[in-house]
Amino acid sequence: MKKQDATVGEQVGSQRFSVNVPHKFSIHNFKVLTFCDHCGSLLWGLLRQGLQCKVCKVNVHRRCESNVAPTCGVDARRIATVLSDLGLTPDKISNSAQRRKKVWTTWL
Repeated sequence: MKKQDATVGEQVGSQRFSVNVPHKFSIHNFKVLTFCDHCGSLLWGLLRQGLQCKVCKVNVHRRCESNVAPTCGVDARRIATVLSDLGLTPDKISNSAQRRKKVWTTWL
């Protein structure tokens, strides 16, 4: 494989699995009752109730904007489905992390 082809492959691979994509929030006027996708509270008011991402349509309070993970465009439900199909569930992941921690503490 040529050096240029390897570089292109690395760039594509790194973009494919990138979840550090910031949201593009703008002030939004919601016409129906809408809840914050971060904290779950109602976005209240008559006008300019909150922010909405222009790309993935995530709705948040202005106060929650700084706490939202930079995962714009990432389909978390699909990722969870794929991981569960592979047999990786949150309890198994946390158990393996605890086992690794126990191994390290016994070495020390």
